[in-house]
Amino acid sequence: MSAKAAKSAATPSLSAREDQEPVPLKAAATMRLSIIEGSLTTVFLNWTAGSVITGFMQYHDASTMQLALVGSIPALAQASAPIAAWIQSFYPHPKKLTTILAAIGRTLWLLPALWPFFSLPKEAVPAYTIVLMATSYFFLQACGAVWTAWMGSVVPPRIRGRYFGRRTAILGMVGLVANVLAGVFLDHVGAPINYQIIFFIGVVCALTATNMFKRHWEPPVVAAPVRLHEVIRGPLRDPNLRRLLMFVAYWQASVLLAATFVYPYFQKGHLHMTFTQIGIYQAIAATGSLIFGPMWGKVADRFGNKSVLSITTVLAGSVVPLTWMVIAPRSPGMLYFNAVLDALAWSAVTPAIFNLSLATAPPKDRIAYISVINLCAGVSGFLGGLLSAFLMDIFEMTRCTIAGFEWTEYHTLFAVSACLRSCAWILVKRVHETHAWRTRDVLLEVLPRFTNFVWRR
Repeated sequence: MSAKAAKSAATPSLSAREDQEPVPLKAAATMRLSIIEGSLTTVFLNWTAGSVITGFMQYHDASTMQLALVGSIPALAQASAPIAAWIQSFYPHPKKLTTILAAIGRTLWLLPALWPFFSLPKEAVPAYTIVLMATSYFFLQACGAVWTAWMGSVVPPRIRGRYFGRRTAILGMVGLVANVLAGVFLDHVGAPINYQIIFFIGVVCALTATNMFKRHWEPPVVAAPVRLHEVIRGPLRDPNLRRLLMFVAYWQASVLLAATFVYPYFQKGHLHMTFTQIGIYQAIAATGSLIFGPMWGKVADRFGNKSVLSITTVLAGSVVPLTWMVIAPRSPGMLYFNAVLDALAWSAVTPAIFNLSLATAPPKDRIAYISVINLCAGVSGFLGGLLSAFLMDIFEMTRCTIAGFEWTEYHTLFAVSACLRSCAWILVKRVHETHAWRTRDVLLEVLPRFTNFVWRR
């Protein structure tokens, strides 16, 4: 065991005492309410993204570039985060700001439910949808930056990993039910009325969740007006943040390089899966997140987020994309196995990046730090998604059949993304995190316990 690991292991009594400290009542109430609010928001997000919006675009004969834009615009919209930080610097009311931004971004999704009444040409719908998404996600991502900084002040640092791991797992379970219901509904009700109803119900859930922000606790925030350019320049002076940004930029670009075409690949692109089959896939992934999320949260709280990211980015980068590639069309068996691997990896990656961002940001500048991280992730992710559209056209020349196996441009794209993702751990090693263990020490500590856990179950 390293000196760092030994030092951490030698002070269990302090950690035990910290874990026993009670969470303030207002914070505890807000944390419980946030899970309910997040569950309703999850329904909205799942019913306006992923396989639903991909199916909607493919129904309207969207081009390859339009599909890439739909998959990458949510990332680009994170560029709105510094603007949100700038506004909050002189308007220090995160509750009101979150509510306003969420209400605007979510209400806009009533438009697709009403478009059939506007007599729009079918070929024009994809372009209108892209404009809608760009506008809506500008507000939603700004809302997310404010919300992240706000909840970072609400949840005590000592339990962030466990809380957000549990919250992510519960929201994944809600997504499970939402995805299965949406899948069955979309398969059995004709288009476009099926999409109209899904969008409308999703907005109702989202606005109900928005109204719940009124009952959240808002810790005091002191106004500290800054110029917009200082929102970005200030955090960039921190060398550790710059190291985190390098990892985030690289990771998001390599992920979006393939992620923009995962659902097109599952649907009309190659596998020809129904919405119900994809809903089952998402349900398995959500169930896995419910199991693995709290486990990874405890690991992150004890050993640090860096080691968790080092392990799971390799898993998400190598095994997950490779299992997509061996799935046979209309044979979902391997797809369901992939859902378990997906849950194992992403139930750790998403909360760990979130928590590492919070740990890197000093409390007084948290919103500015988070906004810069979101800006970096958004721009790099968008560029990766945009690049994927050009690569798809180039990779068409790689189409071939080998021993009955059809290799497509999707497979080539996934292979490139897998190679890039699998190297992300090199960059996360350079980020400093207080009391973080080395990845090697974490594996030596955790693997025997995990093996015993699986054996007993």
